[in-house]
Amino acid sequence: MSNGNPNLDNLPLSNPNAVEAQLSKPGEQVSVTPEQEKILEQTFKDNRNVDELTITIVAAETGLSEDQAKKWFQHRQALWREKEGLNPNSRSLND
Repeated sequence: MSNGNPNLDNLPLSNPNAVEAQLSKPGEQVSVTPEQEKILEQTFKDNRNVDELTITIVAAETGLSEDQAKKWFQHRQALWREKEGLNPNSRSLND
């Protein structure tokens, strides 16, 4: 389906309104506004183990890309695990 604008015709179907993806470099933290952080933190407080659907919804609510939202949650999970005395790189409570 073409909208007549060649710059917009090749956008990913998951986000047809995105003009350009602003992906951070590997290892770089995602910068968020205080309003975005409030939404992200509340979601994390409600459920520390977010699924792909939640990431998609939160990304839409905050205006972040799904990759940025996922990266933010991964970083936040590592900080929480470290605070709890767990291995920040582990994905289970048994490690």
